[in-house]
Amino acid sequence: MPDENIKSTFNVSGNMEGNISMAGRDSHQVVTQSSAEMAAISTELEKMRTSLEGLNVSPPLKRVAGSALEGAAREAASPRPDTGVLSRRLEEFVEIAKVSGILATAGTALSGPLQKIASALGSAGSALLSMLP
Repeated sequence: MPDENIKSTFNVSGNMEGNISMAGRDSHQVVTQSSAEMAAISTELEKMRTSLEGLNVSPPLKRVAGSALEGAAREAASPRPDTGVLSRRLEEFVEIAKVSGILATAGTALSGPLQKIASALGSAGSALLSMLP
């Protein structure tokens, strides 16, 4: 019969990229994105920013939506982007874009990149993905 008081310690060092999952009694999940994935996310965010600028909506709405989008872009560009924070910033953007009609007006110009980003974020993007049309 195994002793339930035995604990295992694993030390991981070096450069790690991708999804890293641990399972066990006291499990934790650490999700990191590779620099290539973050570059792809940043590219999609730039597409969204360009689409937003080209929409025929009131300047105050553009500012509010643009501010939320900029928060996501800042997180994606940070040295150690937090996928949960990035997803929450984009969820804020989607809420603003839905209420203001921006998401409906832009169509796939915004929803396409949002779907790609949500998928790239994995489990951190699941709530974002569920918000999209």
